[in-house]
Amino acid sequence: MAATGVLYVAIATHNQSGTDLAQKYAKAAANDPNTGINDLINLLARIAGGGESARVYVAADSADGTAGTCTVTVTDANFTAGETLTICGVVFTVAAAYSTNPSVARNQIVAQGSDGASGIELKNKINTHPLLKDTWLASDNGSGVVTLTARDKGLHANLAVLAESGDAFAVTQVSNGAEGTLSTSLKAWARGV
Repeated sequence: MAATGVLYVAIATHNQSGTDLAQKYAKAAANDPNTGINDLINLLARIAGGGESARVYVAADSADGTAGTCTVTVTDANFTAGETLTICGVVFTVAAAYSTNPSVARNQIVAQGSDGASGIELKNKINTHPLLKDTWLASDNGSGVVTLTARDKGLHANLAVLAESGDAFAVTQVSNGAEGTLSTSLKAWARGV
């Protein structure tokens, strides 16, 4: 289901570095969405209560902007065990064969004999992965180019990071997500600053 509204929330803290924030909030959310959301709720509660020095910025739009997209080009002949493709913190590793452990196999990709077949395999992995399927929709062109499209329109998709090691994958970063019609202008609240 596509979003009908997007709420942008930015928190500028004064006593936690970007590295600290990534460890406490982004890493937890990557592994367990419930924990990540609860950690953010607790951070906002600490800010509201004066226990954390920060500014909170909020804006909303009508979700009628542009969904961000990026591509992964798959070169089947270059698959070497151990090479990786990372999408928003989810690491897919090239393997000679799939593990019999389903939780390991879901993060593996095995050469399928052609760029097109391996592209389809990657598309299917993304579209069924529990940490990607609700935020990204993958499609393929039959020749090994997989396009990821954010499921919701807006600027937020531009923050996604893709990376590859080795020569099996070539990625382009998301750069074309655009905000929709602003429903409110930017609001800001400060505590302890």
